[in-house]
Amino acid sequence: MWLVFGIFGVKGQVDAFQRVPLPRGGLVNLDHSGGYVLYYEAPRAASGQFPSFNVTVEPASPAARAQSLQPYTADVTYSFGSRQGRAVLILQVAHPGTFRVVATGAPTVAGGSDLAFGSGIAGGIVGAVGAGLLMTLGVAGGITVFVIRLTARRRAQLRVPPTQPQPGPPMGALPGSQAGLSMGFPTGPAAGA
Repeated sequence: MWLVFGIFGVKGQVDAFQRVPLPRGGLVNLDHSGGYVLYYEAPRAASGQFPSFNVTVEPASPAARAQSLQPYTADVTYSFGSRQGRAVLILQVAHPGTFRVVATGAPTVAGGSDLAFGSGIAGGIVGAVGAGLLMTLGVAGGITVFVIRLTARRRAQLRVPPTQPQPGPPMGALPGSQAGLSMGFPTGPAAGA
């Protein structure tokens, strides 16, 4: 269940990304300072098949200021229905505002392509997979406990009932005169007297 919530959470996060169409480019409004991940979205982008091109992000409002634009070094992809994306760049924003995105050399791709701006989804993906793994381990542990208890119950039912106590050596016999230890039980009316 947590796996499903995790996957839908990542999908919702991806759906909320701001996008500019390629090759045209456009404006994005980045409302906080800090890091943004840029994702290339196009058919087969998740498989790593996409053209190389240059991306420029420049301030389009007076307060906006970008600090750096670096390659994204990890391999993070997503595929939700027809939307496929791959993390390609990290943008550090010093001051939020509106930014113009120019994609020099970006080709027109059949089916269209976008550059999506958003937060990193790697943590959400790891969390969803981890939740799924924990659920699987929990179910496996529950099944193991059930099998152990069932096996113990069956063993208890298959046990042979204990035999009646056997009388030991006659009273007064020397201890250690038999191979095993046993205890004699008095019988008859004199036992309670």
